[in-house]
Amino acid sequence: METVRMGNLSPTHPDSRNARTRAFAALAAALLPLAAAATAAVEPQRMFFGFGTSKPDDPAALRQRGADAVCGVRERLAGLGYETSVLLGGDGKVAESGVRTTGRVTCAAVTNALAELRQRLGTNDTVILYSHTHGVKRRGDWPGGMLLDKGAEGSGDRRPGLNWAHYAEQLLSLPARTVVVLTLSCHSGGLVEHLNTDEKSRSQWQARREQGRDFVVLTSQNATALSNPRSIDGETINPFTYAVFRTFESAADGYRRGQAERAPDGKISLAELTEYVIDEAKRHTRANDAANDPDPQVTGSFDPNRILAVLPSASAPPPLPLVEELVSEGERWSCTADAKPLSGLLLKPAGAGPFPAVVLSHGRGGNAQAIMRARGAELVRAGFVCIATDYTHAGQESGRGMSANRKLTQVGACPENVCRGLACIEILRQTKEVDPKRIALYGHSMGAFLTIALAAAAPDQVAAAAITAGGVVPDGVAAAAPTVSVATRVCAPFLILHGTADTTVPPERSELLKRTLDSQGVPNARYLFEGVGHGLPNEKTDEVHRLLREWFAKQAAAAQAR
Repeated sequence: METVRMGNLSPTHPDSRNARTRAFAALAAALLPLAAAATAAVEPQRMFFGFGTSKPDDPAALRQRGADAVCGVRERLAGLGYETSVLLGGDGKVAESGVRTTGRVTCAAVTNALAELRQRLGTNDTVILYSHTHGVKRRGDWPGGMLLDKGAEGSGDRRPGLNWAHYAEQLLSLPARTVVVLTLSCHSGGLVEHLNTDEKSRSQWQARREQGRDFVVLTSQNATALSNPRSIDGETINPFTYAVFRTFESAADGYRRGQAERAPDGKISLAELTEYVIDEAKRHTRANDAANDPDPQVTGSFDPNRILAVLPSASAPPPLPLVEELVSEGERWSCTADAKPLSGLLLKPAGAGPFPAVVLSHGRGGNAQAIMRARGAELVRAGFVCIATDYTHAGQESGRGMSANRKLTQVGACPENVCRGLACIEILRQTKEVDPKRIALYGHSMGAFLTIALAAAAPDQVAAAAITAGGVVPDGVAAAAPTVSVATRVCAPFLILHGTADTTVPPERSELLKRTLDSQGVPNARYLFEGVGHGLPNEKTDEVHRLLREWFAKQAAAAQAR
């Protein structure tokens, strides 16, 4: 640090006061970097560690389900600002950043990962752990545990697994202020049972509360039953995993057990996490497997108001672009939208109108002409005006082409495409044959992503929306699809059509959209087409057209009556 010399001036001399002022300023300037460094050093971290594995003889679908569960929790927490790390066996989905893989997740691998975590955590930090494994029930004095490879060296295990006593010991040694443990396996309630009955373990987690620290353990099942998946919203998923997903998608915000009215505040607390996960999981019972119905267990001591995550706030929707120099020549139109040139197609039914209208948004490699030919002609025959333009993901037929190097965040629901779609809405509003109260949206694939974003960007201008093969992603995920937070601004009744065999846009994306719309009270309907892939509109053309016509006609009539 620089030394500031004060000299021999009298304390009352003006130059003395100036010198002291300069000295204090210099001292403050020297101390500021140190203060900033100290603040940075104690800035609380939020960390997530997940691990999962399966048995070698498990069916491929079961192995994949476990990997998807771990990576799904990771994805959601990464979107909420958590630093994430995942350890998976080599049988499931592994092509993600931050995912370490091994042929099999072993006790040693988990123990080593927890030791690394212990070294990194500070006393002001928050850590969430999620595991998805097979479980082994208590036998005699062996407490049960996770079925991994074999007992950790020196742990006293006599069965193949990471036993609950050894796992509890590792969890209780984590120095973080808030430790949340989410454990999915058959008989996983054995971990809660051990923490509650083992005197040493119980005294340790009770002492944490007296120190102002939190320790929460939630398990998918009790200590004696199996933890089986269920069919939920068309997806095979464990109810515990489903509840955890929904918690960090904002469904737990404002949740209070036994209270019908919610008071969401944009945050997820420990009380909301524990109550929502337990209650949501228990909703998914099954008559033919009642003995193994979800029975999540919880233990620990914690501040119920402790905040685990702050949900992203939705930004205000953009205004409709300024459309000028609009010229129509037959089916073709051109204009400037916020001073940028734009062109496309507009088809009208015979007659003076006013007619309901639909903005058509094509998928990747498509263009305005192709979607107008495939979908627009049918809707025009049904009495709808249809408009379409080319987007950034258009194919070569458009005359523009899509760069192979274009990032996913520059296609689909990107800001440029939203501006073009909003311009189409504004053009329809300026078209004398169109009833501006009855404007609807339809899109496929990347056009479906854009349709969701448009419905969110112009909620007061859209009467209805429909998509095929589209959906949303969790907050914080960079993709061509819009996020959950964007979808919370959608107000228009929404029709969702998806093929169960779609590997380009998995059905989970539209299922997440439906859950988001349900949470906002938005009328919607979701139809799944068994065994159909990403080409749903072409594979089931007649049925898709029928559903679109009926949906748009129903919503147009409702809008006209308002």
